[in-house]
Amino acid sequence: MALLSERKTLTQNLTYMALMAAVNVVFSLLAAFFPFGALFLMIFLPAASAIVTYFCKPKFYVIYIVGAIALSLLVTLWDFQNTLFYTIPAIITGSLYGFLKRIKLTTGENIFLCALLGVAFSYLAILLIRLFYQVDMIAFLLQLIGAKGDLALLIVPAAILVYNLMQKSLANLFIQVVSETFRIENKYAEIHEKLYPGFALFLFLLVLIFGFFFPEGAYFCLVGGLYWTTFAIAFLYPRKTKWLYALDGGLAFVGLILFYVFYLRLDVATRLLLLALPFAGFALSAVLTNLWLLKKGATSKMNPQGNDE
Repeated sequence: MALLSERKTLTQNLTYMALMAAVNVVFSLLAAFFPFGALFLMIFLPAASAIVTYFCKPKFYVIYIVGAIALSLLVTLWDFQNTLFYTIPAIITGSLYGFLKRIKLTTGENIFLCALLGVAFSYLAILLIRLFYQVDMIAFLLQLIGAKGDLALLIVPAAILVYNLMQKSLANLFIQVVSETFRIENKYAEIHEKLYPGFALFLFLLVLIFGFFFPEGAYFCLVGGLYWTTFAIAFLYPRKTKWLYALDGGLAFVGLILFYVFYLRLDVATRLLLLALPFAGFALSAVLTNLWLLKKGATSKMNPQGNDE
């Protein structure tokens, strides 16, 4: 049987789960012995759990998740802080990713929801590590990569979100490449995708609000806004109507002007938040385009002869 195919019998499911649990164990050991290398290795780990919850029967999910976590903790019993921070969130969020893909949630929604869950588990792990080991994991990681200053502390939540988005994106890329079955989307995908620019605009609005009193949250929302803007642009190109390119460029240019006007007026720690302005222009253009296409479609239904002008 092919490695990446549906598991039907009890033996096939248990064997497959044991194999992927072993992958998690190996990564846990590597993280324990090579903390710096774990930052890069763990980006790929959620893919192992994702393919389990996609190809195996749902009734075995709990067995896999509990077993994989227990084995990973057991082999790093002398020092399992890296297992708490890296491996366990990767197992849980990877498993959720495969399940959501199985019920045909859109790729954009799947990656983002799993990344948010990954951020929540990362902060839970940080609290547990501080409780058990009296170690500030955030300070440790900043020291590990040589990051210093106020800006480094402000962007920690955003950096954790970026890391989780990278994990889930690479898991998605891996699965898309090796298995055609993962390319199936639900029948409401087109409707959901039209909401992406709206998500981006909402998050950019939160950047503006949080920027005054909660810069950590503003940077977090900035990353989310950039994520949804990327998806919104990807689904709108290439344009069939050429003047829409001018709309994109014009609104983005206005955002760049505002970026230039306000850049030197802000302190160094919050200047990067202005990146929201030009990308908000793209998101707004995508929203206006979707509204125009919606109106055009409604007009076409009322006018079967096809006179849209």
